[in-house]
Amino acid sequence: MTGIASSLRHSRAIALASVAALAVVTLLLASTHSHEVASANSPTIPKPNNVRFEPGNAAKKLVVSWGAAPSIPNGCTFLKTSYQVGNAATNEFEDENDNTSKNAQSIAYGQIWIPNDQNGNTVRHGFVAGTRYRARVAVYATCSGSVQRMSATVSVDTVAPYSGPATGFSATSGTANGSISLSWTNPSGTGISVTKREYRRKLSSANSWPSSWTQAGTSTSFNITGLTPGSNYDVQFRVYTKTGSATGVPTQTLSASSVRAQSLSVGSISNPSATSGNANGEIGLSWSAATSATAYEYRSKKSSDQNWGAWTSAGTGTSKTITGLDQGVIYEFQLRGKASSITGATSASVAAVAQFTPTASAGSGTAAETIDVTITAPQGLTVTRYELRWKLNSASNYPSTGTGSWTSIGTSTTHTISGLTGSTAYNVQVRVVHSSGDATSTTSLVKTVNVSSSAAVKPPTNFTSSVGSQFGSLSLSWDAPTGQTVTRYEYRYRQTGGSYPTNNANVAVWTAAGTQSTRTTTT
Repeated sequence: MTGIASSLRHSRAIALASVAALAVVTLLLASTHSHEVASANSPTIPKPNNVRFEPGNAAKKLVVSWGAAPSIPNGCTFLKTSYQVGNAATNEFEDENDNTSKNAQSIAYGQIWIPNDQNGNTVRHGFVAGTRYRARVAVYATCSGSVQRMSATVSVDTVAPYSGPATGFSATSGTANGSISLSWTNPSGTGISVTKREYRRKLSSANSWPSSWTQAGTSTSFNITGLTPGSNYDVQFRVYTKTGSATGVPTQTLSASSVRAQSLSVGSISNPSATSGNANGEIGLSWSAATSATAYEYRSKKSSDQNWGAWTSAGTGTSKTITGLDQGVIYEFQLRGKASSITGATSASVAAVAQFTPTASAGSGTAAETIDVTITAPQGLTVTRYELRWKLNSASNYPSTGTGSWTSIGTSTTHTISGLTGSTAYNVQVRVVHSSGDATSTTSLVKTVNVSSSAAVKPPTNFTSSVGSQFGSLSLSWDAPTGQTVTRYEYRYRQTGGSYPTNNANVAVWTAAGTQSTRTTTT
């Protein structure tokens, strides 16, 4: 047995030996390996690189590994790398194993030989799941011809796993910008349960891994976010398993290299449009889809304001009706596409007037040959003036000038149109003119509503009454109104000093008098 064995001798075997036997062993080692003892001026042999001791690919499997041989000092030649595996708690180790390769090595262990009694007999031991084990590795070199020198020993502990690792592990570009998606299948087996899932990651260009691990959820997939879009990452992943009430321990670490973090870009919106909506206080927006966009946003402001409002979701389609706006006010809008946390360029501004509807009614006036118009002002709208125009129902067009063309009535909400032909149907248009409130301009906005009515009938003229030729009768006469086609005349009467009848089931208010201009009635 050579160097690492002399410095890392089986503690249990030595403890069981007698003092005399220990002295013999010590003398033997001293005489046999005296050539390994270096003087103060002896070159130092560097320790092995990247020593790792980790769970293997199945339950109760372990792997010890190390990097390529370190640079050996001048005058010395690499001889071998020696390694041992043993129980970390009892300090029982297998005999030394030698590896003469200068290359990186990975040695899989399923069981080890451990000294069993004071005579050095050994038995084969399988690893016990949940038990901590230790690997010890050292480098040997020959110097000054044949003198062997040993490096300091590197020791690494790990715990034997209850199961193999997750299967089907993959790491791919995620769906969100700057993300990587992980997926896997949890290990299975009788009594096996998964207690934790974790990952760590580094830029592929980085040399070392972070010391900490990050939880990877509770299912069989996880999205790593917050990465630099388009950059390549290396990812390590492992799960912890256990049986029964034991504490979960890590399984074999799985790796994925050069995984590209998702890099998304969203195109610009084209053909943005804004129009007055169908209901009061509404504006309709529409646009053409942007490349790669999965959703859209808009922001708005009154044309008189300097600052834009916050971005608000416009859904996933290419149109949106904005409600609850101040009626009759000009609003400006900007749009942009979105995919996850990535947004596209802001569109050009579009503007429209929030819908408003002036309510108006028209009816035969109280005076002959007139129409009375009543307007209900739009809510929240500052009116500059109202305007009216009218035409015969039978006419095709409204007059552009003169009588019947647009006429201002100021801000009054009632108006009587006179000079009409009685008992004739007319169409009337009402429009509201108001200022946009723009600080730099006073654009006039117009909204028109159509109403229809007939002018009040012209009354008959030269009406007279006299004693009739029959007992208890009156004779009525009048001249027909000019310019009108009369369908019938009606009359009512009262006793002198009395009142005209009102609606009464027993007394007629008005009585038809035919179409002639004379009538005899019996009272």
